[in-house]
Amino acid sequence: MAELIFDESSRTWLIGGAATSYVVRLAEDTPRHVHWGAPVDAATARALPAGAPELPELQVRGGVEWEYRGHTMGEGRLGIVLRDRAGPLEITLHYRVVEDSDVIERWITLRHTGTEAVTLLRADSAGFALPARAGYRLSHVVGAWAGEFQLRRSGLPVGETVITSRRGGNIPETNPWVMLDAGDATEDHGEVWSAA
Repeated sequence: MAELIFDESSRTWLIGGAATSYVVRLAEDTPRHVHWGAPVDAATARALPAGAPELPELQVRGGVEWEYRGHTMGEGRLGIVLRDRAGPLEITLHYRVVEDSDVIERWITLRHTGTEAVTLLRADSAGFALPARAGYRLSHVVGAWAGEFQLRRSGLPVGETVITSRRGGNIPETNPWVMLDAGDATEDHGEVWSAA
């Protein structure tokens, strides 16, 4: 059963899946990633230190300065609304827990609320921060016709890693799925973070 809790005193949201928790805190009007992993209760979530900004990779010519405007919660969904203090952009960070699972969907919506032009240079739907672990391992699949889903594993390099296709779309050579673990996860044991 999906769990959504907002602690007003610490401005912390706890999003619970079947066996995981995702925690976001508002620190000086910036949503910050707090936790993604083993289940935690509201008291533990309040006590955890805030981490990296929760905003997506968003680049706007001239920059933005976000101000918290409110949130909506219900039926396994959370929306955190921010507005640019000086410009016409409004952003909503969306979270949805897939019932009876540990899947948390994340995406953003942008809304232009004025008349002046805005140049949006980049808008990624979501990014996430992982807890500090030594030796993260990256897993993904590659393939070809009649040989799809060949597992590839490597150490996670410093900097940007890109898994893409120059042929467009989801094709056997590049499946849009990645998994990260601390290098010791097996089929039956270990912490694993995944995105698709």
